[in-house]
Amino acid sequence: MTQQVHLRFQAEALPEALSEAAFARFDPSAYPSRTVEWARAAWEARLCDEYRSQVALTLLLADLTQEGFSFDVLGAAIRVVRDEARHVELCRRMVLALGGSEQIDGEVAHVIAEGDTGLERVLDLTIGFLCIGETLSARLIAAVRARATDPLAHAVLTEMLADESIHGQFGWTVLELITPVLSAPQRRAIRRRVPKLLRQMKAAVDDSAGDGASRNPFGALSGRERTRVFERCVEKDIRPRLQRLGY
Repeated sequence: MTQQVHLRFQAEALPEALSEAAFARFDPSAYPSRTVEWARAAWEARLCDEYRSQVALTLLLADLTQEGFSFDVLGAAIRVVRDEARHVELCRRMVLALGGSEQIDGEVAHVIAEGDTGLERVLDLTIGFLCIGETLSARLIAAVRARATDPLAHAVLTEMLADESIHGQFGWTVLELITPVLSAPQRRAIRRRVPKLLRQMKAAVDDSAGDGASRNPFGALSGRERTRVFERCVEKDIRPRLQRLGY
């Protein structure tokens, strides 16, 4: 029963180009085995990342609800969680198409927001996963998609990119709504927290799968290219928006 509900939700949410039938038509033998092996590892890592985001943003939705945020904010948050569930399914299908397993390896569920209150946890997840994480994710996916020549991988990345940009904007909107009601100590805590979050994100970028290869039909960036995207995103997108809000 649950599988039927899950697949019906995905069928309703995804275009025909990303249907189960489209993935079933994919033929990995059209590519060299080493290319497929690398792509599978990269998409397994992306699957783990997307599931971790789904966990974090589900927790955010719970705290937003508990703190009594308005219905439009809660509705947008529900959209974000549904998007992440769809991203997990797309990455799962991509991994299976490349000959992998749907078993997710790695630490995916240990998402702990800092803060003693619901509002403080909302702040931590909003800044870490949305304002910083999803803003950067959109930039990285755009760069990876530009290299992806395989039609199926390109379609998956296009779908994910459209959502990630909305998620980042949602985070900045929530942060802008919260900022006027924060106390001076809470603002100082955020200023101390941001450098740590940026270091963690930089480490995640450095550790992401596929280092050393910038050419792959399923989308790839070299370590140097990922670092360049990260630095440009921080300087052009993240820092200016935080500074405008007083952080």
